Amino acid sequence: MKKLYKFNNFYTLGNNQKNYCIEDKIITDQIVRKQDFSECSLSEVDILNCTFLSTSFQPSEIEFLTFKNCVFKNVSFGKSNLDNVIFNNCEITDTWFSLSSLIDLKFIGCRLKDVCFGNAELADIAFNMT
Repeated sequence: MKKLYKFNNFYTLGNNQKNYCIEDKIITDQIVRKQDFSECSLSEVDILNCTFLSTSFQPSEIEFLTFKNCVFKNVSFGKSNLDNVIFNNCEITDTWFSLSSLIDLKFIGCRLKDVCFGNAELADIAFNMT
């Protein structure tokens, strides 16, 4: 059973080394501003009703993850590996997936504006923009 988790539980090690690894969690109803999740590993996480503003996941390892009813504004997933990720009913604006490896990504009922996939490796990407 997945446990509830808060983004403010992340911590940074000394000398700018980061240790962001989240597995088998549910994260809900949070606003994340100007956060740096570089070199983060997220696996089997459900992120619900969250807002990400001027936030970086560059580079990160993200797999078996669902974003549902989330807002992304000025967010970077650049140089990241995203595998089996679902964006469901999300608003995604000024967001970059450049130079990323994107495998089995689904955008379901999302609104995308000024989203960049430049030089990304794409495989099995689905857009269902109802």
